[in-house]
Amino acid sequence: MRKLIATVLLFFVMFVHFAAVCNCSKNNSNQTTLFELNWGKGQNEVSLVPEDADDLLTGIGPIDFAVDEKNNLIYIYDWANDYRILQCGFKGNVKKVITKEMYGKDSAIVFNVDKQGNLCVYSCDKKRKNKLLIFNSNCDLIRTIDLKINPVNTQEMYLDEKNRFWLGYSCSKTFEFNTNGEIISEFGSDKTNLVRSKGKYYTRTVSGNKYDNQNTSEVTYLCDISGNTISKLPASAVLIGIDAHSNCYLNIYEPSEKKDYIWICNSKGQTIKKHKLYFELHDQNAFLQIRIADSGNIYIAPNSNANNRFRIIKIDGLRK
Repeated sequence: MRKLIATVLLFFVMFVHFAAVCNCSKNNSNQTTLFELNWGKGQNEVSLVPEDADDLLTGIGPIDFAVDEKNNLIYIYDWANDYRILQCGFKGNVKKVITKEMYGKDSAIVFNVDKQGNLCVYSCDKKRKNKLLIFNSNCDLIRTIDLKINPVNTQEMYLDEKNRFWLGYSCSKTFEFNTNGEIISEFGSDKTNLVRSKGKYYTRTVSGNKYDNQNTSEVTYLCDISGNTISKLPASAVLIGIDAHSNCYLNIYEPSEKKDYIWICNSKGQTIKKHKLYFELHDQNAFLQIRIADSGNIYIAPNSNANNRFRIIKIDGLRK
């Protein structure tokens, strides 16, 4: 009888372990590491800000990247290594390098890839002139667009299918430009409206009692480009991208689990998928570390430090 009970218990323990392994594999089966890069200043390395540097971002590696699925390329802002931009293949091999002399770096920059596979770099040169520089996939400069705005801290860029582009600023304003660099619209004004535009949608975070007569400190809304509210979201929601089917991708931090999630919402604001991330992000400004391709594939640069190499992770289209 004791042998029978022991056998049953052993079988139960093995079954629980097997189920846990299967569940973990299911959660991570569509997640792969594309490549990892060592720290350094070599050809296939990226730099880490030294811990003893007089900088707020000491111990941090690249802070921005962009994905070109059309040409299987990833651009990495290796800012701690003299502000260079690395063009890498999907296996991590560095193909080209764009130096700061090529784009006139004088302040923080952002960049993204347009629908034709060109890299669009926002930069402010030494004369404090704002420019958008467009490089082809060979890293040749093919066009320069002068932007008629005052130089302020730019946090993000989005380009739509017509190559109109939006620049989001730390002063809570977002400007929309046409292909000639002329401002055709702007929105966001006071400090309670943090606008993170992605061309078709944006998130707006406000005091809860101002809009809902609630005592909550913050409420975030998903809005369309006309300012109409689509849905109410958790206060931690950050809009990180849109795919070709107009689905919105949101990064949401769940305090009770201390985990980040990716939510996918359709154009009506309905949540169609939730995906838990099994690694740590730098902070809640996760739009700097997550890119959404038109295909719906997600590319993430997780938290990196001296003990953890820089890496790019790909999550195959979650909307399926």
